[in-house]
Amino acid sequence: MYHMSKPQQFGGGCTACCDQRPQKEAGLHTWLIQAAGTVPIQRRKDNADGTADNTVVLQNLMEALEAGDAVCLFPEGISRFHPEVAPLKTGVARMVSDVLGRNRDDPDFEISLLPCSVTYMHRQHFRSDVLVSFDEPMVFSVKNNPELLPPVDFTHIRQVTDGLQERIRSGVLEAPTWEIIRGAKLAAKMYAPLGTLMPLGEYVRLSRRFSDAFTESMKAAPSSADQEPVLKLCKDLNVGFYALVSHKVTGA
Repeated sequence: MYHMSKPQQFGGGCTACCDQRPQKEAGLHTWLIQAAGTVPIQRRKDNADGTADNTVVLQNLMEALEAGDAVCLFPEGISRFHPEVAPLKTGVARMVSDVLGRNRDDPDFEISLLPCSVTYMHRQHFRSDVLVSFDEPMVFSVKNNPELLPPVDFTHIRQVTDGLQERIRSGVLEAPTWEIIRGAKLAAKMYAPLGTLMPLGEYVRLSRRFSDAFTESMKAAPSSADQEPVLKLCKDLNVGFYALVSHKVTGA
């Protein structure tokens, strides 16, 4: 997320990232993250009384945005090992609304969201190949988005969040189950001619197309009985997939 009223302002200051790790969990990992410019965000579940006050932190983040700095946010809110992107929290959209509200007297004030998608090829392994891709910025302004000026209807906050989620999802390899993802990766390898070197981005996009097709076919399956031969074949293919020695794709 960034505000760029002048070209030279972008990147002029430090990038602030929001990390939801509580400060009481101090350690080397926490120290490294905070030394990189992160801002710890308190969560209600981390406090015994169920409260969390992030007023000062959010104030500083909004001031950083207005000064031309970039703020990196993780809208899922948690790190998890699931096959698909979790429903996004609405904090990013609410911050957009708050920053626009603080600058409502300037009709030309703009703030942009730059969706970033991260796909790990083998997340469970150290030094896994990873693809980082960016979508087109989502630009909001006081003049063009008066519906986001406080007080704002939560429906508009939800719409911004849903739009952000769709853009993030478009850049990652995901499916309802790990089995579908494994099948999609195998299909992508079989699709490319033997000996072909495929850039990592192309491999992920091709796997995503197979993943979408497999997901739709599973939805259209008429009954569990009819699925049994297909599921058996998928199980056999998964065994073959894990037995493949050449499982890595040459990066771009």
